[in-house]
Amino acid sequence: RQGMMELGLEDLLPVLDHVARLAPVADPDLRPVPADKLHRNLLSDSVAALLRAGMSRADLVRKYFQLKTTLQDQLAESFRTKYRELRGTSASPDDIFAGLQRFAGGELVPTPARQNAVLASLAFFFEECDIFERPEPQDGAS
Repeated sequence: RQGMMELGLEDLLPVLDHVARLAPVADPDLRPVPADKLHRNLLSDSVAALLRAGMSRADLVRKYFQLKTTLQDQLAESFRTKYRELRGTSASPDDIFAGLQRFAGGELVPTPARQNAVLASLAFFFEECDIFERPEPQDGAS
């Protein structure tokens, strides 16, 4: 358990490197970022734009994790732990997102390819509900 909580940038680097090296998808899945989740978490339009950009490559992250499912679970727990840590501070929702960006990409501004990979990873974990609060289920939803 302690090892899972200590996962961080060095464990995510192979994912980021892999995604950064891949050519853009010819017909990316441009699903909208879940508006109810953005609203529930009080995230700004700026964060929504970044997540939309990341969604265009999130399928590459998903494909990577299809080969390494254990790593996905470990990194998801690491992201959840970092999210809870950031949420426990007085940080705004956008600052929490920025903290998760630094957690995934490091403190220095990465190359554009690495930035794309970081955003794709954050969009993937956002969509999978590993980071940020889940929207409330709708009445009558199963």
